[in-house]
Amino acid sequence: MTKTSALFIDFDNLFYALREDDPALATRFGLRPDSWLDALDRHGIEGREDGPARRMVIRRCYASPHLIRQNRQNLIRAGLELVDMQPLTAGVKNAADIQMVLDIMDTVIRFPHIEEFLILSGDSDFVPLLHRLRRDMKWTTVFAPANIAAAYKNCADHTVSVEFFRAALGMAGDAKSVGAQATARKQARQASPAPIILDLGSDPLEEKAKAAAPPVASEIDPATRGRLARLIRAQSQQFLGALPFVNLAPAIRDQMPSLVGANWAGYGTFGKFMANLPLEGFRIDSSTPTNLVLIEEDFKLDLSDWSEAGEGEMALFVLDIMRNSAKKFPLRSPETYSFVFDQLAAYYNDEPKDFADAIAEVIAAAAREKVELLPYDVRFIGSGIEMQGYKLDRGATPRLLAQLWRLNIFDLCGQPDWLEDPEDAEFLVRWFHGNEEDLQAASDEFLRIVSEGGTVDVESETD
Repeated sequence: MTKTSALFIDFDNLFYALREDDPALATRFGLRPDSWLDALDRHGIEGREDGPARRMVIRRCYASPHLIRQNRQNLIRAGLELVDMQPLTAGVKNAADIQMVLDIMDTVIRFPHIEEFLILSGDSDFVPLLHRLRRDMKWTTVFAPANIAAAYKNCADHTVSVEFFRAALGMAGDAKSVGAQATARKQARQASPAPIILDLGSDPLEEKAKAAAPPVASEIDPATRGRLARLIRAQSQQFLGALPFVNLAPAIRDQMPSLVGANWAGYGTFGKFMANLPLEGFRIDSSTPTNLVLIEEDFKLDLSDWSEAGEGEMALFVLDIMRNSAKKFPLRSPETYSFVFDQLAAYYNDEPKDFADAIAEVIAAAAREKVELLPYDVRFIGSGIEMQGYKLDRGATPRLLAQLWRLNIFDLCGQPDWLEDPEDAEFLVRWFHGNEEDLQAASDEFLRIVSEGGTVDVESETD
């Protein structure tokens, strides 16, 4: 029986996810939408290989106009209804996800005969919507790249992977097996003890950007310039040497408000401020005008301030994790993570109020102990722990919080099979653990949990 379905596509999200896997795949995705739409008519439904298994009564595609400029007619000819989503910031962020949620809920109310919703976006923010659709007795299919959180995949009835698009577009032979990738990763670690260096070339537009910027009224004093340089290098580490302006600007605004002032130290805009800031070893990549990026030339992952496990093969493992994570989580040392787990457990076993108060308490303790830590770091760690189905409350222990955070990292990396290797599990535990935790026992426990489905029995841990 043919299923009545509605298709909602976040083109930007899908395009960039495919491009990260293979630029050629992303290009063909825009050129041949008819191919993958035809395959999608049958995907995930048994017994209808000879014809459409679903009738898509709505086929809506949300996209930034600049991104689909070359492919607009291809998408229209394929029968998609285009919804232009103008960028809302100096970067490429638009409101496609919010607009999709509004339109999907409107569709549920207005067209109750629609049985299935296909959401082609690898954004785990759709999890609450998937729960709601399930309660409304609707089938769901979502796009699930390898690095998406398990909670997102498990909320849907079917998933569409990168491999689906490879097969639909005739590129299935180009994909490497996961096992081969894991083997190659291990060989690379063994053969490359030196730090990774990224060769990103030069940017001919940088001088043009500098020339267009107006002069500043007064020079930034050396002490402030040094502090700014340290901040930028720290942020660059977080983004592996390719730091988007859209992420750097708020970091400078939050940590150096007196320098920024009302108009970026007299330059008017953040872009002009950066173009006139001489930073040795950095350049501005303006190849995408709506998404400027600060490139650190000859980037090296620097873990020299880690007193524990910060060199050799461990450094390459850290680089692997940061590259594979779906979100940029705080790049902090094992000692700092242990400190956060300890402080959160202490707060929630004293007189807890709310998460905002917990963040303030942990940051105050960090200041007293001279631990480098930002409110964003604590917020991300706490939210990641709660993503594992645990509500921060009395009974929290550093061991439990570390255990849940490790599972969150496992999910952020797409639950890769190489993290189920005992050696890599040991690296993971050496990075994230409570101060009093037995590392070997924690590694064994992590492997047991992921082999059994990746769920912690919180009640037994807090008894």
